[in-house]
Amino acid sequence: MQALYEKYGEKGAVVIGISSEDNAASVAEFMKKEGLSFPVLLDPNSKVFDQYGINAHPAHYFIDKSGRISDFRIGYTDGPTLTAKLEKAFE
Repeated sequence: MQALYEKYGEKGAVVIGISSEDNAASVAEFMKKEGLSFPVLLDPNSKVFDQYGINAHPAHYFIDKSGRISDFRIGYTDGPTLTAKLEKAFE
C-alpha cells in the first residue's frame, strides 16, 4: 500500500487506511515501525467497516474519479493485482 501511495499519489490517488483500533498512539507506532506514511482513519466503533460491509481484513476498495466503487478485494491481494485495480479506477 505504501508503494501505491507513493507512486499514484502524484497522479491524484488517495490511499487511506482504516483501523478499528481506538488507540491513536498504537496505530502511530505501528505505522512508524512499518515505514508507512499514508493517513489512517480510526474507526473504533466500526462504522466505516459496517457501512462498506467489511468483515475480513484486509479489504481494499477502489473508488473511481466519479466517487463510485469501481472494484474491491477482500483478503490478501498481491501488489500487481492492486496496481491493476488502481489503474482501472483511473481510466
